[in-house]
Amino acid sequence: MKRILLFLVLSFTLFRLNAQNSKHTIGIMCGGTFSTISNYDGHLLLGLTGGIYYEWKLSDRLAFQSNILYVQKGEIRKNNIPALKLHYINMPIMLKYYITAEFSISAGINSDFFLGVTATNLDKNNFKNTDWGIPIGLSYLCSDKIELGVTYNLGLTKIEDNDIIANNLKNNFGNVTLTYLLN
Repeated sequence: MKRILLFLVLSFTLFRLNAQNSKHTIGIMCGGTFSTISNYDGHLLLGLTGGIYYEWKLSDRLAFQSNILYVQKGEIRKNNIPALKLHYINMPIMLKYYITAEFSISAGINSDFFLGVTATNLDKNNFKNTDWGIPIGLSYLCSDKIELGVTYNLGLTKIEDNDIIANNLKNNFGNVTLTYLLN
């Protein structure tokens, strides 16, 4: 929780210090996720995502992008494997390269903070509080106010916290988002 608070304070401070500068863009993101968990053997889960978008343009071609998003991850039921829906705050930090004025690619690292689980046989204590991954994305600026994005996040760390699951589970998820740019 301290990391989330620190990130929010730093983001807000950077935004306030440069609010008059057109190099900074904030927005509101919403969309859907598609996720799997390695070594769990369920089916693809479709979920929701949404939150705050922030971009700091370093040049015409290069920018930093950071988001604070609520993300649903997990898998749905398959045979005797129970459904597992995990809830996270996702905070990626990515370097974004503009190939053209409208089209960009990005990559970076994300830290996810675990909020809870929806499952019949597991609870929050079965999972680690943080999850790390590598996001890789594409985005297209549809207009001066709307951006369409697609990101895939490769899980790096084991998400279970005890021997009840013991399968070396890792989150892998993608999302498709629509961002409304406020400035």
